Amino acid sequence: MPTTTLKLPEDLKERVVAAAAAGITPHAFMVDAIARQIEWAERRREFVDRALAAEEEVARYGLVHDGDEVLSWFEARAAGRKSARPKKHPL
Repeated sequence: MPTTTLKLPEDLKERVVAAAAAGITPHAFMVDAIARQIEWAERRREFVDRALAAEEEVARYGLVHDGDEVLSWFEARAAGRKSARPKKHPL
């Protein structure tokens, strides 16, 4: 595994050591923290990409779902009732 050097201010390093004291090494703590941030960044990027694609679709076709119909559909599904999917309407 390649090595990466990470220079931390002394106060942050002390906080990492204190936070990691619960049975894991500071190294493992930092690796986990970096992995979690990467996961968050990737999920956020996916969310933004999907939102932009949806915006483009609306601009192209002018069709949207009615919020009240979608809410009713979710409520019916959550209650275990069958419900037809909401239809798209012109903007």
